[in-house]
Amino acid sequence: MIIKIVKKLYLEILRYIDCKKYAKKLGVQFGKDCRFYRPNFGSEPYLISIGDHVLIANGCKFITHEGGHWVLKGLSSKYQNTFGYGKIRIEK
Repeated sequence: MIIKIVKKLYLEILRYIDCKKYAKKLGVQFGKDCRFYRPNFGSEPYLISIGDHVLIANGCKFITHEGGHWVLKGLSSKYQNTFGYGKIRIEK
């Protein structure tokens, strides 16, 4: 339990000190000469890829999913294979 808390605290501190290292630890793929100013990479950061020379400002939030499909899955069996997530790709 303490190890989980320490890891989470480490990531939060890293987010403010070195956003690129933080993004890399989360699984965000990014190119050369990128700048990150404390963005929120969301719950599936491994679905995000960013090209070269991109600046992401403070407060930017990446949303790789939506929750509405869960409601549909409960309504009918024809919606059982619907998914509400996808990749985000920012080009150079």
